Amino acid sequence: MSRPLTDDVSMIRIEQLRKAWPGFALEVERLEIGAGEYFVVLGPSGAGKTALLLCLAGILQPDSGRIWLDERDVTDCPPERRAVGWVSQSNTLFPHLTVAGNIRFGRRYCGRTSCQPVPQGQDGHATSFDQRAARLIELLELAPLLDRMPGDLSGGEMQRVMLARALAREPRVLLLDEPLRGLDPTTQERLCDELARIHRKVGTTTFHITHAHIEARALADRIAVLRDGRIEQIGAAEEVFERPATCFVARFTGAENLFVLSGAGASAIQEEAQVLDRNLLPPGLIADDATHIAIRPEHVEIWPDEEAPVAAPAGSLRLKGTIVSLAKHGGWLRVTVRCERTSWVALIHPRDATRRALEAGGNVVASVERQHLVRVSI
Repeated sequence: MSRPLTDDVSMIRIEQLRKAWPGFALEVERLEIGAGEYFVVLGPSGAGKTALLLCLAGILQPDSGRIWLDERDVTDCPPERRAVGWVSQSNTLFPHLTVAGNIRFGRRYCGRTSCQPVPQGQDGHATSFDQRAARLIELLELAPLLDRMPGDLSGGEMQRVMLARALAREPRVLLLDEPLRGLDPTTQERLCDELARIHRKVGTTTFHITHAHIEARALADRIAVLRDGRIEQIGAAEEVFERPATCFVARFTGAENLFVLSGAGASAIQEEAQVLDRNLLPPGLIADDATHIAIRPEHVEIWPDEEAPVAAPAGSLRLKGTIVSLAKHGGWLRVTVRCERTSWVALIHPRDATRRALEAGGNVVASVERQHLVRVSI
C-alpha cells in the first residue's frame, strides 16, 4: 500500500454552536469528527447543511459556540488561516488560468496552518507543494488537461481540478459542498468512486454535505442527519441506514415502508404513516411497547402466493396482497403491493422477478425477516 499524501490531519470539534436568522436557527450542541475520518452531513434543502459548512470554513461567524481543529480554537480565525480546503458544487476555477495555473494558485498559500502566519525565508513549503501537486495530478489523471482553460472542461473535469487545487495546499480539513450535485448520473458515479479512492490515498479529514442518501452511504465513515438546523441522528453509515432512530430519518434515508402499530399512540401520527395491525406480527417479532416500525424496501421479499409457505423464512412477517405496479428503479424493480389495509414497497432484482413470474395483478405474499423490522420514534 502506498503512503498517504499527508499525515497532518485534524480532528474537528464543535461545541454549543448557534447561528440564527429570522425563522431559522442552526444549533449543534456537540459534534466531534475524528482525524482522517470521512464524515457526511445528510439532510434536505433548508436543513442548515451549508450554514454549518460555512461556519467551519470561517465564512460565517457563529452567534455563539466554539470550533476547534485539534486543540486550536479557530472560531475567530479568517478562512485563509484555517488550513481548510473547499470544493464547491459550482465552478470556482479562475477562468483566466489554465488547469495547471489553477492547481498551482495555492502555492502562494502553502505552509499556512490554522491562525498562524506564513513562515518567512523558507522555500521547503513551496517544494513540498510542487511534489504534492504532481502526485495529485497523477492520482486524479489530470496530466492531459493541464494546458486547458476551465471553459473547455466538462463538469466532472472541473470537479477533479477543484479537488486537486484544494488538496495541493495540504489542508488539515477538506470541505465538500455537494460536489456531485448537477452532474449527470454516470459522472456522479465515477466521481463518487474517485472521492472514495482519493480519501483512501490522501487521508485528509473530510466534511461532506449532501442531500443524496446514496452518495452518503457510499462514501461516509459516519453520517449526521440534519433536520431544521439540528442533528436528528449520528452514527456509522450502515447504522443510520439500517437502524434509523426516528420516522424522519427512516423516510429521508429511503425506508419507504413506515408504519404505526395499532393500539396506543397510533391515532397521533396516522397522517405520517400507515397503521399496521399489531396482531399481524408473529409473537416476539418486535417489542410489545413499540409503536412505530420502518422497513427498507430492499428487505421486503415478494413471493407468488403458492410459493410463500415454503420460500418465505419461518418466523417472518407475512402479508397477502396484490401487485399494483412494477417499475424500473436503477438496476432494480420497484414493486408496490397492496395488502388488505396497507401498501408495501419492495426492491427486487429483475432476475428474481422473472423467475417468480411477478406481474401486475398477481396474488403474492410480502415477507420481512424479523431483523429488518426497525423500531423508530416519532
